[in-house]
Amino acid sequence: MKIKNFLSFIKENNSLNDISTDTTSLLKSIDAEQILMGDEFNFNSDRFTDIDSLAQNGDFILKIDKKGYKRNNVEDSKDSETFLDDGVDIKFFLIFKKEDSELDPKPEFIIIQSKKKDNGTWNSIKMYKVKENIRNFYDKLSSKTIEIKKGDKNYIYRTSNAGNDWTIQNTQNKDSEFKDVMSRDEIKNALSDKTAKIEVID
Repeated sequence: MKIKNFLSFIKENNSLNDISTDTTSLLKSIDAEQILMGDEFNFNSDRFTDIDSLAQNGDFILKIDKKGYKRNNVEDSKDSETFLDDGVDIKFFLIFKKEDSELDPKPEFIIIQSKKKDNGTWNSIKMYKVKENIRNFYDKLSSKTIEIKKGDKNYIYRTSNAGNDWTIQNTQNKDSEFKDVMSRDEIKNALSDKTAKIEVID
């Protein structure tokens, strides 16, 4: 992946995708296969512009119930995302078989909607068959590994709590500026030096 100066990519909207988790990578983590809601539930979601209204719609709830399914609550990526600079909003909910627990790692489907924060327009609602453990999706959403290069040293940091705390992985390189554990603000402050470069590893 292209290495960028931190100040450059936070100022350029197009560069946000270099560090932001996107919908495609999230869906790939669960080997999702797009399915038409009309084919699966005989329900047309095209008339809904937001996922919250769809999830609360009585006809939709009835349709999935008749097919032997239930849904969980709508979740918002803002509650668990790790975007150093948040370029994307994602909302989603899962559909399970009635007899399954909502803690089951393999829901049947995921309904998802996304938008770029800078234009405020939500994309169309889409439905996917979930083929892999849904924990992969949550891990991808909330975990991130980055490499920071400054001078002749590099620092690899990982977060698994939505970017609130970052833990250094190559501890032999820690110093007074790049410590064992750094907060989101400390990471940003450390990168305010124009000589610092950043690359997303995972």
